[in-house]
Amino acid sequence: MKERIYWMITRRPLDLDGLDDRERAFLARVRGRYETRPECSELAAWWIAASQELGLEKASPVHRVCQDLQARLGIAQGDVAPPDYRD
Repeated sequence: MKERIYWMITRRPLDLDGLDDRERAFLARVRGRYETRPECSELAAWWIAASQELGLEKASPVHRVCQDLQARLGIAQGDVAPPDYRD
C-alpha cells in the first residue's frame, strides 16, 4: 500500500505516512489476502495472529486498516451490518 491516506469505510481518512517498512509490508500482505475474498472470520484470525507475531501495536493505524478490511469483507458477505450514523 503506497497511499499516504487510507479511507475507512466510515469515510474517515487515516494517515499512513508515518508507517515504517515493516508495517507497510504487513499491510501489503493483508491487502493481498483480502483481495482473495476469504471468509471474514478467516481473515480476522490470520491478520490478528500475524500482527501479534510481528509485535504490531493495537493502537497503530495498521490495526485500524486491518479491522476496516475485515469489516468490508463481513459486510460484503452479509455477516456484518454496514456503518450508519452512529459510527
